Amino acid sequence: SLQGIENCLDLELLNLARTGIVTESLLCLKNHPNLVSLNIANTENINGDVALQNLQGGVEFYNVVKNYIYDIQ
Repeated sequence: SLQGIENCLDLELLNLARTGIVTESLLCLKNHPNLVSLNIANTENINGDVALQNLQGGVEFYNVVKNYIYDIQ
């Protein structure tokens, strides 16, 4: 769970690679004001396409790199 992470306003980079996090847990990042990079490589419980679709409404993605490393604008 990423509960409370939306209160970490200085957070710019988040590496969730190789964790047990699930797709729905990423929803709290949708409107995070300073997050510029999210790494979800090798996360078995995250569907990268669904995660991208869920997050696109709140943040602007400008680069999708192999293994689901997202740079968020």
